[in-house]
Amino acid sequence: MPGQEQNAATLAAVERFNAAFNSHDSNAVMEAMTEDCIFENTSPAPDGGRIEGAEAVRTFWAKFFAANPDAHFEAEEIVALNDRCVVRWVYRKTKDRLP
Repeated sequence: MPGQEQNAATLAAVERFNAAFNSHDSNAVMEAMTEDCIFENTSPAPDGGRIEGAEAVRTFWAKFFAANPDAHFEAEEIVALNDRCVVRWVYRKTKDRLP
């Protein structure tokens, strides 16, 4: 895929993920992932945790959205180069709520 087309595809993928996250739609989030996906979380401190496989990651997102009904990403800048992307964002949420 030529450069501009690849950049556009990468941006579209990241924007779909961000929209799914902000909608708290774990199924749509998972549409952006593969069966062998790995999610590296920043929690628990100090080193975070690693979640492997689509079902485990789906379960994480479902629990996360239930515990954080106001979680929201606001992208301030998105830069894509081929299949790589950097997003500068503000993340807002209140303290985790236990279900």
